[in-house]
Formats: sequence, structure tokens, C-alpha cells
Amino acid sequence: MSGYSRWRESGHLQRAIKTAGGPERFETEVRRLRARTRDASPAGPDAGSPADAGATPEPISHREALTAFAEAFTALDELAASLDDTALTGPSRCRGWAVCDVLCHLHLGVQDVLVALATPTEAEPDGDFVSVWQDSGTDEEAALANLRFVRLVASAYRRPASLVARMSPAVQAAVRQAGVVPEETRVEQYGRSIAVADLLAQWAVEAAIHHLDITVGLDGTPPPPASALAVVRRTFDHLAGAPAGALWSDADYTLKGGGRLPLTGNERERLGPAADRFPLVG
Repeated sequence: MSGYSRWRESGHLQRAIKTAGGPERFETEVRRLRARTRDASPAGPDAGSPADAGATPEPISHREALTAFAEAFTALDELAASLDDTALTGPSRCRGWAVCDVLCHLHLGVQDVLVALATPTEAEPDGDFVSVWQDSGTDEEAALANLRFVRLVASAYRRPASLVARMSPAVQAAVRQAGVVPEETRVEQYGRSIAVADLLAQWAVEAAIHHLDITVGLDGTPPPPASALAVVRRTFDHLAGAPAGALWSDADYTLKGGGRLPLTGNERERLGPAADRFPLVG
């Protein structure tokens, strides 16, 4: 019999749950203690293990997710509005896409967010802000089909600035709607149930990555908001199975984990087995 089994059968577990004020509060306290233990570990790529990848992450707070989402998409909206047609047809870090193509992709995504926010569900969540990224981009044929589809949609606009003009109201509507949906809401996205905080965190990551994608050839443009980059780091640490620590800045971690920049030999050595998981998202 394991030590845990003996402890459970002794009645200590039941007393601990009762003292905490019920199962939900007990589980919250356990997660908090685990987080404190993890935060107390030495920073750096050796502070975790690749076996941690896939473990249920500490829940992200609604305030953190909403702040990251709102600031990330507001920054993108302002950046897009500042670009002329020449800049909008310039290169991006996304294979096969110009800046305007990336913005078209985000416009389509924002519409998905609006649909999700308007589709509450009572179903238990079957995903979170980390698991939604697992196995992303593994279907090469589907990725190429999506690449071509987005380019065709973007090219249908008379000029790139017209695409931005269509995207901006949708972005602003999504930010407003995200702020009024009750934080305990679960929503349906792509046939799955997800807490609204996880939805917003997922799309904050998407926005931060693509913000860096469209600024590759633009000097003097501001980086993604720190709130969004912090959610990227938290997401990537879980996907990698080990925290990157001080190995990279938040922006560089976003580029490395997002497959926009390759790992160097030294970085692979410092990451150890976790390096085999890169890129962390497609």
C-alpha cells in the first residue's frame, strides 16, 4: 500500500478537506501549495522535467486572461491601423504570408472568438489554455490548405488597408464582449467546452505571436504587451515540460517556442530533453 493510500484510509484526508472548508477549497489550496513549491525551485531549464508536459496547469485567473487578451488585441488593432499599404504587403515571419495575410488570419480568428463568447455551455470543460495548443500544426496538408485559403481571402480586398478597416470593429467588439461575459462562463469553441478565462488566454497567446510575426520588417514598432507575453511564457513552460527561466526574454521565448527562430546548439544543450519539444506550437 502506498503512503498516500495509508494516509487517505487513516481519515486524515477527510479531516483536511473538512478543515479547508470543502473539496473545492481543499483542491484550491493544494494547487496553491504546488505553485509555491514550483516557484521556489531554481529558475532555469533544469527546474522541471519533460515528463511534466501535459500535466494540468495551474488555472489562469480571469483577470489575468482578460487583461492579456484585451491589451494584446488592442495593441494589434493600433499597430495595424498605423501601417500603410506598402507595410501591409511586406513580409512576415509566417511562411507564405505577408503582413496583411496574418491580419486576415487574425480577423477570422476574432470572429471565432465572438462566436465562442456568444455560445455558453453547461458542459464540463474538456480543454484549457495549454491543452488547446497540443498537437497544433502537426497536419502539414491542413496547414498548407489554410495558408492558401487565408491568402485568397486577403487578396479579395481591393487594398490591404480595406482589410484592416474591416478587422478593427471586430477586434474592438471582441474586447468589449470579453469584458462583459461573466468570469465563471464556459463556452463552446470548435465543438469543445472551455472556460472563458482559458479561451481568452489562448487568444492572447495567438495575438502576441502574430504581433511579432508582422513586425519583423518594421523598425521602431512596439512589442506585444507584457501581460500577453507573460501568458505566452506560462503556456510555453507547460508545453515544454520545464520552465525556460532566464534563458530568453519573453519576446525571444515567444519566437523560439513559436518556431519563428531556431534553437542554437547552446540553447539545445541548456534545455536538455525539453529541446526536442520545440517548436512548441505550429
